[in-house]
Amino acid sequence: MNQQSDKVFPFTKICAGQPYRICTTDGDFDRFIYEIDDEEQLIISRSADATQIERVPILYDVKVELVQGVIKTSLFDAVTELGEDTKLAIALADLFAWDIDFILDLRVGDTFQALVEKRFREGEPAGYGKVFAAEFINRHFPLDLREASFPIGSVASSATHHVGVTLWHSADGYELFIPRGFSLSLWEGLVESAEQFGVDIA
Repeated sequence: MNQQSDKVFPFTKICAGQPYRICTTDGDFDRFIYEIDDEEQLIISRSADATQIERVPILYDVKVELVQGVIKTSLFDAVTELGEDTKLAIALADLFAWDIDFILDLRVGDTFQALVEKRFREGEPAGYGKVFAAEFINRHFPLDLREASFPIGSVASSATHHVGVTLWHSADGYELFIPRGFSLSLWEGLVESAEQFGVDIA
């Protein structure tokens, strides 16, 4: 049996902690089912004259849903407050890892939404599949820009998406000094953030 299994899934790759089931009929062994990972099972079954070993895909019931949330403390807290699993928070953090530092860049009121594939087995939640689309609106600067705290003539250095930014409150408004190559993406982010509050910026 060991040699037979090597061609399908070597027994040496069976890991502690992975779910398995042993099924019997009238006390006699019928089959052994081992969860290789979230995608496949190893099934060993016995008939009167042979032992069959096969590797089969796990079948899920799938629903595609839009998940939306608001940051109060952290992405993990926001996701779990929605009743979702932390695995979704990890997936979203991985998607935006190159754009957002989830330790330093998050602000209260940041919003996110994702169109995700939710998996179910036997009517119970069983994790997530594909993330078809995702959006994260980050409020960028940890600065209090109210007149009393940041009057005309004030200058401050900050950062957004790992890029240094200098902000100057001039007589004409707020002026940003950033690397030229980052200007368009920052501008688009500011416009998108302002639209949430009904503010037009030019």
